[in-house]
Amino acid sequence: MAFDRSVEVVPWGPGLHESLSKILEQHERNPDRIGAPLIVMPSDEGRRTLLKSVQKRMQGPIDTARVTTVRGLAQRCLLDFEIQDPLPSIIAEELVVGQSIIGLDSSIRWRIRDEYVLYQSLLKESIPKARLTDTIDFNVINRSLRTIRQRIGRTTFEIQMEDLIEKLEGGTTPFTLLHASEVLLIHIPSATSGQMLKFLRVIQQHVPIHEIHAPGSLSDGRAGVRLWSESVPAEKITPDSIHVSESPTYVRIGTEGSEGEIEASLSIIQGYISSSTDSFPSVTIVDWAHDRRGDLWDRHLLASGYWEYQSEHKVGPSLRHLIETATSADAWSRTRMRRLSRDVPLNSVLSTFIQGGGGPDHPLNIMLDLHEVSELGGVHHIVGGSGALVAWLDVLDSPLRADLHPRRLEARQSTQLALHALARLLGPWLTPSERQRLSQEVVGCHDQEIHLFPRPLSDPVESFSLLVQACPGQGTSSDFVDSMSSIQDLMRFESILGIDSDQSSSVWAERFFRILEEQPPPSRHRHCIQVLSPEQAAGSNCNLLILAGLSSEYSSTIIRSPPLLDDKQALDIGFRGPRDALGSHLQIMDLCFASGMEVIMLDPSADGTTPLSLPTLNIIENLTWGKPYEWLQNSPGMFVEDDEWNHSRWKTHGHHLLPTSDSHPHRRARLGVMARAGKVSDPLHRPLNKRSISFPFDGLMLKNNLANQPRNAEVDDIFLFPERHPSLWSISKIPLIPSSKNVGRYMPEYRPANQPPGVLLGGRSPNGNNNPSRDPRPFIPLPSGIASHDARMGEGPSIKLDRWSASGLRSWLECPRRAWMTRVLQAQSTDAEDDDVASYRVGNILHRAWAQTIADKLGFMIHKERPDGGQNRLESSHCGVEDVIEDLTLRLLRQEAWLRSGDAGAAALHRHLFGQDPWPMLNTDDNEPVLPKIGGIVRHLVQSEFDLDLHRILSLEHQFDTSHPDPPFVGPERSVHGAIDRVDQLPLSSGEWFTSDAPLSVIPLGPERAEYNPRRCIMIRDIKFIQRTDERKDPKKRWSKMIFEEVQLALYARAWEVTNPGDMVVGVGGVIIGAQVDHFNIKRQSHKGPDEPDYGLSMMHGIASSGHSDPFDGWLQERLSVAKNVIDAANKGRVPPTEGSHCSHCPVISACPVGHREDLPRT
Repeated sequence: MAFDRSVEVVPWGPGLHESLSKILEQHERNPDRIGAPLIVMPSDEGRRTLLKSVQKRMQGPIDTARVTTVRGLAQRCLLDFEIQDPLPSIIAEELVVGQSIIGLDSSIRWRIRDEYVLYQSLLKESIPKARLTDTIDFNVINRSLRTIRQRIGRTTFEIQMEDLIEKLEGGTTPFTLLHASEVLLIHIPSATSGQMLKFLRVIQQHVPIHEIHAPGSLSDGRAGVRLWSESVPAEKITPDSIHVSESPTYVRIGTEGSEGEIEASLSIIQGYISSSTDSFPSVTIVDWAHDRRGDLWDRHLLASGYWEYQSEHKVGPSLRHLIETATSADAWSRTRMRRLSRDVPLNSVLSTFIQGGGGPDHPLNIMLDLHEVSELGGVHHIVGGSGALVAWLDVLDSPLRADLHPRRLEARQSTQLALHALARLLGPWLTPSERQRLSQEVVGCHDQEIHLFPRPLSDPVESFSLLVQACPGQGTSSDFVDSMSSIQDLMRFESILGIDSDQSSSVWAERFFRILEEQPPPSRHRHCIQVLSPEQAAGSNCNLLILAGLSSEYSSTIIRSPPLLDDKQALDIGFRGPRDALGSHLQIMDLCFASGMEVIMLDPSADGTTPLSLPTLNIIENLTWGKPYEWLQNSPGMFVEDDEWNHSRWKTHGHHLLPTSDSHPHRRARLGVMARAGKVSDPLHRPLNKRSISFPFDGLMLKNNLANQPRNAEVDDIFLFPERHPSLWSISKIPLIPSSKNVGRYMPEYRPANQPPGVLLGGRSPNGNNNPSRDPRPFIPLPSGIASHDARMGEGPSIKLDRWSASGLRSWLECPRRAWMTRVLQAQSTDAEDDDVASYRVGNILHRAWAQTIADKLGFMIHKERPDGGQNRLESSHCGVEDVIEDLTLRLLRQEAWLRSGDAGAAALHRHLFGQDPWPMLNTDDNEPVLPKIGGIVRHLVQSEFDLDLHRILSLEHQFDTSHPDPPFVGPERSVHGAIDRVDQLPLSSGEWFTSDAPLSVIPLGPERAEYNPRRCIMIRDIKFIQRTDERKDPKKRWSKMIFEEVQLALYARAWEVTNPGDMVVGVGGVIIGAQVDHFNIKRQSHKGPDEPDYGLSMMHGIASSGHSDPFDGWLQERLSVAKNVIDAANKGRVPPTEGSHCSHCPVISACPVGHREDLPRT
């Protein structure tokens, strides 16, 4: 039998949820109920959203199986009828006709993932197994299933649906529909195929259908896709609200497509505001894409500072952002705190919370310091969320070191007091634990005096009254007063009616903002700048009207037919047809075009590819266009071409393409370029700072210089044969790491004895391979004869740099220009600081705890050399592996409490370190914590320590300073300082630990080093924590980089020798911590085991290559010579740009376009 179908129109939102809740509740409470209603949604995401809302409104739980999607309902019916997947049959047909097996794509590869399953699938079709062996080619199993679809013209699901529809039309009712009292069909999306619509029509024969169309806010895509364009009905536009300008003036400005409309609008607003004589001009932006770009408009207006002109705009995005500081998922995060530190009005509000102050003679400075917030948030990994506020307070309340700069001491205490005041201001939205953490007496971290604060605010009304003062603008906001009155009336009515509503602060704030946004405005255009949809702006009045979103993509009148209805039925029910939609669209657009005294239409078709919509073409053909106003012609980015005025987001300045907007970073870039050219174009004469430094390059000159730089390598003949100069190649891809793949037949070991030794520098062997190369850095900039170009290429005045560290040398080694700008000019931008948990930070956390664990077990102090006596190292004879693992685990958890904060990043690091998710800290009777089985990095690190060869740990985190070495190993009057992660003592070749008669003099670096008798043999180790996927897969790459491309290990080795005369460093090692812990090392031949690899050391630094009988000695001297050359070049003022992979994360890349210029050679 066929059932009647009912159709209902319910707007999406609370009304729809309430209707569904009533239907489901009536069914649950009906004792004589038969079957259950089945809710069918258009998408799975809409299903989850609706299910969550209905469950919240109902008094009891709801069966999730009663809410499904159209495709889910079809799949249930397929299972009821046991309609099998036709794929095996299709494959069998292919085999019968002699075709080779068709492979499966990745979407269903799990179903046939081995030969056995494939055989079982095909044997059901009675195909002998012997034939399968001859026919199936498993080498092509990955070929796409699309081949099958092309041959049969259908997908496997379409074949199954045909069988299902045939059974339903035959009168057979599936089990799913047999036990359904009715089907609530909610808003089928336009993307539903014709086959699925046919399926929905057929099920009317088996179950009643109650179809609900839910227009309204479905365009956001969370619940479905709108089927029709909803415009404002004619009865909503009353004669009182219509105002037509007497003589509007129309101007057309071309833009770079729809993407350039926002930038063009900002430029127009800037020109209009600066030239307007009206004390309170009103500007309206009407965007036909308002539903898609509303948030984007808000962000751009706030970032550009144009909200400052809106004297009443106090309760918009700024106030919401302040509330979300304590309520959002990233509450109290470093990013949010940095934003608040730039809010000057907020600091003035915070100063009112401290009682008494510092007196008239010593006023207290209360403000969030941007630099302190950036540094502390990064070092202590405060990512926001639960526990973030407590973490901030714990860090800031700690006493400060006395050696900090006075300005930093004041800034730290200022930030501390400001955060305490901000937490009290946002008191209504704090958690109980956060409120408990706040004390009325706060001890200043700098002056150690007690500062009194009031209790945290608990009334949202009081908090809002103060927060609104911190938002941009002046005066009192009528929005705030009206909305506050409305929500108080609403709460009073709920109390009178006995409605038990949630009165928590978070719900209160959300209702406040909802009332604020939905409250009808008492008058049009209360603010200076407003972005509205066409329906909101139609028939209103303003001084300047900007029309945007007029392309066919946004301003379209195409509507789709409702599901299960033909056009006539839809019109009879009340749905709007195409003519009605076009007429309403034209009516709204006509009213919008007449809503301003000065109307500027942004024409996206000026780019030559974006078409205007049909209603726009109908409107503008009857308009008369005027010449742009003078202020509009002078707005940033405006230019005229063929009597047509257009706006461009970019403008060429010499060889530079720079943005035309006047935002701070864009203006700074233009000022830097023009200042180098000797031009001053800023009308406000604002000064340049160090961050404004920029270097314009002449393209051809730079290209030529970079191409010829390798010919000017400052190396000795021992490193480079003069006759091989013409064969030099690129500087950026030189294989510094030796490999058997790039070793030619003519290596130095095979050369005649009368030729000078040395490995070729970037040369090519006769067979065409690239030979391994000695490190040629630094390069001398090629002189051009033009002083200005030579300066741009890095030839400058001498620099006095006396004190060096390993990290500083690495910066100059990678790119002298970057090191000069960041370390000498201090031009690094604050915005470029690393916001994530960098690998070196995680490495420091683990290394510090590991060093303290070893020191406690062996009984000595870190940072100092260990005295004689005691255990040499961690051995199973005096401490167990599990005891050390437990000690290290507890130490990490005590020192880094944020690992258990519940944050996603912290939880991932917790699993990586311990191999376990965060566990509850349970104690035994002895008050000792009970730990689970610890794995991960901690276990690997401890076990690998017990497996090391015989050694004695001498020092951990050993700090050194070669201020007075004799002789200096990096040049006269220069020193190196740093901290060596670990120093081990190795036994002598005789098996003893000391040589009592050894001379107490610094061991030389030349060939005579091989004959020297050392007092002690030393091994230097460095710990590296890696996060990159390629390095984790192959940690040997990171080790090769440490010994062949960096100089840190060599510097530390020589620093120990010059500060400990008589000691000889016989090996260096690296502890690479990635997916696991790997130990690598290189040693002198006297201590090298027979099976230990040398990682290419003998290839690069053999006796024929370096003049040393021991490759380790040759490696040490070569690395130190590279470090000395880098320091010499830096002091001579040679800072050429060096292109490479480091350019991708360069903090001053905006001032040095070498790394991202397409016209430069890529090697």
